This record gives sequence, C-alpha cells and structure tokens, in this order.
Amino acid sequence: MKLLIIFFIITSCGKAPLFSSLEEERPVASITQAVNASEVSNWNNQFNFGIQWLEKPKVGENSPFKIKFWDKNETNFLGPYTKLDKSFCVFLWMIMPDGSEHGSSPVELIEFEDHYQANEVYFIMPGKWKVYLRSVEEPSDCRSDKNDPFIEEYQIDITLN
Repeated sequence: MKLLIIFFIITSCGKAPLFSSLEEERPVASITQAVNASEVSNWNNQFNFGIQWLEKPKVGENSPFKIKFWDKNETNFLGPYTKLDKSFCVFLWMIMPDGSEHGSSPVELIEFEDHYQANEVYFIMPGKWKVYLRSVEEPSDCRSDKNDPFIEEYQIDITLN
C-alpha cells in the first residue's frame, strides 16, 4: 500500500521525473507572431497583408494591432514579412446613425523592420467604425481624413457595443 501511495505522489506532482524520457520531443513552432490564415487580405497585385489585434478592440481603451505585409507571389501568411515602399497610414472613422461623421484621436504608427504596429487606437464611443489602412504618395497626406488622397486603401469594419 505504501508503495502505491509513493507511486501516485511521484507521478502526480508536476512533470513526472521518472517518465520524462518518455515524453515526445517536438520542436515548438513559434508561429504565434505570424498572421492567421483567416486574417489574410489582399492589398494589391503584389502584396497580401494581415492584422493581429494585440488587445481585443474595446470602447475607450487602447486597442493596438500589428499589420504585416508579404509578397503574395513569393511567400505566405507565415512570412517573411516586408514593409511598403510608400508612406503608410492608419486612422479610425465613424459614421453616426444620424449621418454625421468623425474620426478619433490620432493613431500612432510604429515601423519595425518587417511590420507596422498601430498604437493609441481608441474607439471613443460605441457604434460602427472603420479602420482605414492607406498607402500615400506624400507623408503629409497621412492625416485622419477619409477625403485625403491615397494610393491604396483597405477598410476594416468594426462594430463595438
């Protein structure tokens, strides 16, 4: 009986040291930083992109996300990733039920070697929002105005309660 109790204590506390050699040695794939296939969107004839929300979008709270582009003829959503050769912008826009429109506070866009990160993303009230992703010719066109000129654009619809 004592042997049975000792056996259960040894095998039930954390990882069983006696059986650790029996564990399967598998390489841990580090794809948590990759874009999921369900998040893939077409940017233009050359690039696809995906976004990864770092925080689920919430009213009145920072809702940062990453934007990753890749050459759709050479790679896929797992990378490697690239940046656009044009200036890139992100801003939020809302159309109110009464037809009036407005933006939100400016989104901070940080460029990394192989992706962009949108910070200071604040949906300031409940309702239907659009997240605008744009490439522009001139950096001065990177404003939070849906009527500014752009080269390519993608809109993400978000409804927050």
